[in-house]
Amino acid sequence: MTTTIQQTAPRADGRVAEHATRDKEVILERVLKNPRIPSPPTLALQVFQKTGQEDCTPREISELLAHDPGMCAKILKALNSAVYGRSRPVTNVRQAVTMLGNRPLRSLVLGLALPAMQSGVGADAGLCRYWRKSVAGAVIARDLATQRESNAPDDDLAACLLRDLGTILLHQAFAEQYRPIWMDGNLMASEGQCEWEERVLGVSHAEVGAALLEQWKLPMEIVEPIRFHHHPERMPPLVSALVDRAYLLNFATRLAELDDCCHAPAHTREVLDMAADRFGFDQTQLEEFLGGIRSKVEEFSAILGVDTAGCPDFDELLAVGCEELVKVSLEAPTGQDGKTAEHTETMDSVVAGSRTLRDFLDEPCSLTSGSRILQYEVTQVIGRGAMGIVLKAYDAGLNRHVAIKLLAPEMAGNEKARQRFALEARFAAALRHEHVVAIYAVNELEGVPFLVMEYVQGSSLEALIDSGRTFSTAEIANIGRQTALGLAVAHEARLIHRDVKPANILLEEGTLNVRVADFGLARAIDEDFHLSQPGLLLGTPLFMSPEQVDGKPLTAASDQFSLGSVLYLLCTGQLPFDADTMSGLLHAVADKNPAPIRTLNPSIPEGVARVVETLHAKDPTKRFSSAAEVAEKLKPWCH
Repeated sequence: MTTTIQQTAPRADGRVAEHATRDKEVILERVLKNPRIPSPPTLALQVFQKTGQEDCTPREISELLAHDPGMCAKILKALNSAVYGRSRPVTNVRQAVTMLGNRPLRSLVLGLALPAMQSGVGADAGLCRYWRKSVAGAVIARDLATQRESNAPDDDLAACLLRDLGTILLHQAFAEQYRPIWMDGNLMASEGQCEWEERVLGVSHAEVGAALLEQWKLPMEIVEPIRFHHHPERMPPLVSALVDRAYLLNFATRLAELDDCCHAPAHTREVLDMAADRFGFDQTQLEEFLGGIRSKVEEFSAILGVDTAGCPDFDELLAVGCEELVKVSLEAPTGQDGKTAEHTETMDSVVAGSRTLRDFLDEPCSLTSGSRILQYEVTQVIGRGAMGIVLKAYDAGLNRHVAIKLLAPEMAGNEKARQRFALEARFAAALRHEHVVAIYAVNELEGVPFLVMEYVQGSSLEALIDSGRTFSTAEIANIGRQTALGLAVAHEARLIHRDVKPANILLEEGTLNVRVADFGLARAIDEDFHLSQPGLLLGTPLFMSPEQVDGKPLTAASDQFSLGSVLYLLCTGQLPFDADTMSGLLHAVADKNPAPIRTLNPSIPEGVARVVETLHAKDPTKRFSSAAEVAEKLKPWCH
């Protein structure tokens, strides 16, 4: 079907008539096909791709960054600036990559690459205002996130820098209509910018920017908060952590635009109300928080190489519409950022035999014979994951091989991650069962925590699936039954796994004897430790439960749903839920039912298919009463 745009004559003020009917998809296509569209920052996207690979090393990332000396200089300048507030200077890119960790690095590189996106836009007052708002908002967002002990303040910085990229595209596509708004933000005082854009142009800059970033294949945690940053209350509550980011971007934007709205007392009151209600700031605390923002903005602007002349000094800006004048005297916030820097630096001196733990974390493939961690002689790398690295080692004292799990460097400096890591040991070490990987000890060396676990000689279910291995009904039932028995003992101990997937199901060599591994994302069912941001998306989306996607409280039934997805994959050779985008995948898990198993593989007995179908019930109360019942239901096919 061909969609057309109804053409109407522009009014005298340059606006298109309000009743013009425009198809948003057609408008977005027109905007995004503009030949002057900002080019994606190639190096930044390459870093995004590389850091997403579990086996990537700081050396590989450093070698990639070496192709752009200018970017390397910006990274060092940024880390040594007031924005990061480090107590000791970072002197080389390799050190910077190591200290930041993969996820913070990718977001910082993306933000630093942003000036390359302004191609085709002249250096006018509108561009100056754009950079002032973007940089000021980004610095505010990162400081807010750091003060709230966010797990990803650099993601907040990058998202805030990117949040208004759609205004550049709209300025290019609708130059005549958009120029007054581009040049003077005060014209939006009586009507929200997004509302004006939707009424006059048919699409808002937030939608345009999100669509562009989706084309660049940026992750949902960056794209979706940007799409809703002007109206976070409209964001679907799929993941509350993303809703929180949308509100953070909204608040940072409002603070960065206070000078534009200095004649709108209602706007200022909204800012103060939001500061109190959502961020716990009274007026005085807000003044204290804003301290030093101007100097940070100026320094970060210089690093980016953009012009922010006329950046607001924030003096008296909060006073409009308030009962008292707000005298802004700003001081750089301390606390979590400082702790992280100090903690990270102590790790540089950790010694384990002839190598440091930092060496192990940075370059696991460079391990040499005789490398040691305390009494454990490291022999090989087993794998890397989001929480860290797993090594095979030999314990000479007990004459046995063990697996050692080291917490990732970017996690080791985060107190919440360290607590979550300790909880894994506290609860999982108490589990003793033939189908659960045993934890022997938990230890820490110079600030680097690690677990010593049972070494399972064999392979993960994921590795077998990736190798093309297929499974008979009896094998599927045996794997499912043993996994359910392992989960049952954890559930009896009031522990939820939260990340049941093929990679965490280990099979002994030459057999299909199961060991359930990695309770690193677990949390006691009847305790609330407040270790994560509310609604933080933990786990692997392909095997998540609907309640996990929705950010609701989890029960043992959540592990049942994930086990159902594993069994579905074994039965059919296909994932039960899949989509081209992360947002689409989460919607599928929450709202859609997978194709019937016997439609894809008629050889699977109807009884087994019914077990998986029950495990996949969207309502947790409609699943089995316990994992032990799941094991019993599968027993008839375990020949």
